[in-house]
Amino acid sequence: MIIVNNELESEALEREKLKEIRAIQALSEQNPMQKFITGYSISHVGHTQILRAIIYSECLKSSCTTKGLQPAVTGMRGSGKSHAVRTATHLMPKDAVYTATLSPKALFYKNPAQKTTFYMDDAVIPEELVSLMKRKQTQFQESTIYGTVVDKKWVEVSIDKRMVFITTSVSQLGDEQLTDRALLIDIKNEKSDDEIFYKFESERRTRGLPEFPECDEVTLCRDMLAHIRNNEFRVIIPALDFAFYHDRRLMEQCYDLMEASAILNYMSREHQNDNGTIIVRATTEDLANALDFDMFRFSESKALAKMTRSERAFDQVVQGLLSNSESKHFTEKELADLTNLTVPAVRNHLYGRGNNPTTLKDQVGLCGKTTWYKIDTEKEIATDSIKNHIIVQKHTYANATFAWIRDV
Repeated sequence: MIIVNNELESEALEREKLKEIRAIQALSEQNPMQKFITGYSISHVGHTQILRAIIYSECLKSSCTTKGLQPAVTGMRGSGKSHAVRTATHLMPKDAVYTATLSPKALFYKNPAQKTTFYMDDAVIPEELVSLMKRKQTQFQESTIYGTVVDKKWVEVSIDKRMVFITTSVSQLGDEQLTDRALLIDIKNEKSDDEIFYKFESERRTRGLPEFPECDEVTLCRDMLAHIRNNEFRVIIPALDFAFYHDRRLMEQCYDLMEASAILNYMSREHQNDNGTIIVRATTEDLANALDFDMFRFSESKALAKMTRSERAFDQVVQGLLSNSESKHFTEKELADLTNLTVPAVRNHLYGRGNNPTTLKDQVGLCGKTTWYKIDTEKEIATDSIKNHIIVQKHTYANATFAWIRDV
């Protein structure tokens, strides 16, 4: 019996050793992210920004220099956001992700392991959990302590550091501070995206393939992330300069994404081991990987806050209606007719989802995020009714990059 147990233990150790060797080999290749894209593409088509955001957030759970990334995916119902996130989390080690219903007290008493990822689909987040999530995101590198009374005795329970919360929702998360701290990925499918999905899903169904297969490509992705998770990293970033400084969150996300790329690619970067911590130096390639997200492509130095992909696309259509005129007045109905959208969709772009001209908030919607969208409220004397006009000024977007390595 002892001999059999020893043999089984020896075989298990050999399997773990082979998995580690395979993971290191894959991480040593150029562009290891492609391994994740390959595994992801087995179950889902498109939306690779969601995959990249989640994989980068996983890498940062092993960094002692990051503020962490918290992916939040928004998009209309049926757009594929939940399936994209499920496919990405399918590539993670099973003990690294937690998908059950969450409550603040349950988390404290469960005491999840350090570097756990929590996935909340179509999240309607209770106020207590919102408060906890904000604390965990702010205190990414610290444990969070909660004091309570058990059997008439004061007891302190805690949630460990470096936790990631992935959320999906139709609109932004409701709490402005929580939304502001999230790495927002907004899905807006085009007709061609729908056609590609139909072809992809039709082929899977007619071939009788499982939705989330346990295959070699998936196992390799899990082993790569397990290797990174089992190590500690410190990332050295060269001095950066930015096109504008007013959106500090966006700058911090650029730094964090650059760190994540450096960790994922550390085997092909300059690195050394310092008492168990891997020190890796980020490169220009890591900056390029960081900037390969819509929030940087659609950033604008004259905007008061970063625009979503859909807001930028809507504005570009409206800008095309202005010709050479300095500005033009539109009603909501006129904008809807000219852009082939519904009036509620136009309002979402102008004021933010669920808002109107009287409830408009700073840095929400195009009227709150830009200086070239303004609301002109007119009262009709005959009917005593209020009529809103949207004044849109001509605006040209800058083509300069969001960030670059500074010469020092």
